[in-house]
Amino acid sequence: MVYHVNVMSSAAYMWADLHYQDARGRLAALKKSKRLARTLEVRSCSNNHNIKAIQQSTKRSSELEFELTQQWRSLFLRTENTLVLETAQLHANFLRLKELREICKRDLEAISMVPSDK
Repeated sequence: MVYHVNVMSSAAYMWADLHYQDARGRLAALKKSKRLARTLEVRSCSNNHNIKAIQQSTKRSSELEFELTQQWRSLFLRTENTLVLETAQLHANFLRLKELREICKRDLEAISMVPSDK
């Protein structure tokens, strides 16, 4: 009986640890993506200033370039906001997984200390 409980506790701990490691990796990837979206948004804003500086372009082509730049900037800002929300949700799940993992680890250690009934 103790053997089965030990195996189940071990499996529960491994499952919790796997999900914990996955969440940690996804949080790191989201942080990197958020940083990239912010960088692209800043670049698109600076390109907007470059467009204004071009004297040779026609007025219509400058307007189109400006509009396109604004659309890209909007896309990058929305992407960054989405990443912020996803990060917050994932972080909350990460903390719950961390707690579950610790509970499984304590249970496994407690079961390992119980003498077997052989």
